[in-house]
Amino acid sequence: MRGESKILDYPVFALSYADGYLVASGGGGGLTYGICNKLEVYKLKSKFRSEELHLESETTEQGGIVDSLDYNQKAKIWIGSIDDSTLIFAYKPNFGMKMFGRFKTDCITKDPKQNVCKFGHDSHYFVTGGNECCVRVWRLSDKIVKRVKEFHQVKQINKKSGKQKKGYKRKSSNKSAVNGGSSLGPSEDEEDTSSSIEEMLVDKKKILHNDVLLTRDESSTDGQSSIDDTSPSPTSVASPIISPSENGGLKFIPNLLPSDKEPGAVLAEGDPPLVNGKRQARRNKKTDQLCKKVLEYRDHAKPINDCCIFDELLVSLSNDCMIFYKLLPVSKLLLKHKDDTSYFKFVKILAKPQRQYSQQVSNSQVYTLLTLEFSNSATLSCNVKGERFEAVSNIVSAGKEGTRVTMWNFNMISKKLTQLKSVHISSQKSSSLTVDDSENHFAVGFGDGSVSVYSVEKLKLVKRIKNHKLPVTDLAFVSKEKLLSAGIDYYVYINEIKKFNFKYYWLLFTLFLIIVSIVAGRYSNII
Repeated sequence: MRGESKILDYPVFALSYADGYLVASGGGGGLTYGICNKLEVYKLKSKFRSEELHLESETTEQGGIVDSLDYNQKAKIWIGSIDDSTLIFAYKPNFGMKMFGRFKTDCITKDPKQNVCKFGHDSHYFVTGGNECCVRVWRLSDKIVKRVKEFHQVKQINKKSGKQKKGYKRKSSNKSAVNGGSSLGPSEDEEDTSSSIEEMLVDKKKILHNDVLLTRDESSTDGQSSIDDTSPSPTSVASPIISPSENGGLKFIPNLLPSDKEPGAVLAEGDPPLVNGKRQARRNKKTDQLCKKVLEYRDHAKPINDCCIFDELLVSLSNDCMIFYKLLPVSKLLLKHKDDTSYFKFVKILAKPQRQYSQQVSNSQVYTLLTLEFSNSATLSCNVKGERFEAVSNIVSAGKEGTRVTMWNFNMISKKLTQLKSVHISSQKSSSLTVDDSENHFAVGFGDGSVSVYSVEKLKLVKRIKNHKLPVTDLAFVSKEKLLSAGIDYYVYINEIKKFNFKYYWLLFTLFLIIVSIVAGRYSNII
């Protein structure tokens, strides 16, 4: 059954649902190539017997296509992957989106690309990985958490009194007037004491070669923005992000790093320019970073496909290798599991153990995780080889071409990885994975445009949906019974995942027959 759909203006590459809002991103390389790169916020609104996605805010100032999104519920911060960098931003209803910064996290010379960025479960830590074959763990700084909190606490502008929060002014542009609405933007004349809206932007050439961060300079009005002015600024949809033409002055701030060649966190906007290079950087380093790097390792030989953090455990995947790291209190390598019979694609650490394996996971140091792997004729012809610890046991290699899902237990104390169950689910290659908040179901998107929902406990198919004509790029659960799916076919679908409950309808039918028989008996007695 086809669900409700929303067609966007661009191929969708990433989406994430949290706090009642859907953030979607995609594009086709910018207006130069015919399709604008956008970052948008939607709200799911109910209508009679249906639900629709309504656009709340949009921007093109993120600087590219965000192809990986994640949300921190505690700090109310979004992160996303753009090319070789990580973007940090927030959204506030009636105000729009605010870009807090973007910093380089993948430094390989040839084809730099960050493939994943994810927050840890209920923490300020997040992990990044990409084509550099390097995994890095970061922690949000107290300063950025405070600034985001201040942004969410900003009150709506009082139109009658004309009073407004410093750093904000009502944006008056011909675009907004033509579209019959107005949006909010930062004032270039007033001081922004709360660092609320001066957005950080990155010039791609600068960040690739010089690790330079590009920000707006309120004090300069003669400079020209290097951002493509062909990209439209937000129109009638409420958004605080101003267009490049409104504030052309720019200043450059170098990264604050232990080593000049390493990627890292950057200065926040509004900070004084560097005077003597490294000396000034060292002065401001402790207070002005967006985040701090807490761990980096290069144990993978191939690009990183996925990563996941839960409590003190970090798991990272490349095509042929799954690595387990302990984060706290002292980071160390726990296990390196290599398997050449399949490609590891996705991983998810579960917050709670499954009931049928509860006796095996009574220890708090034992974690349950799901992985998706893909096998083809080339991998199946290989033998399992490479670095592999003796503690790994009960590993079943791939037997069929296609995608399989595997449930594992990992004991952090004994460093033992145990395969609990492995099921072949499709001949197609998987393209996305998501698990609902209750961890009762998980959904998998495939290259043929299909989406399948499975039971976490039994790894059995619950429902299969075929709406998309092209590969599914991302998935997000709205609730136990509702799933959002996006694809490069420009569509976002709202899918119902309720399965037909035969027992429920049989009970209703039986009750109906009893009532009919009682009524018929009374009617016959009257006659």
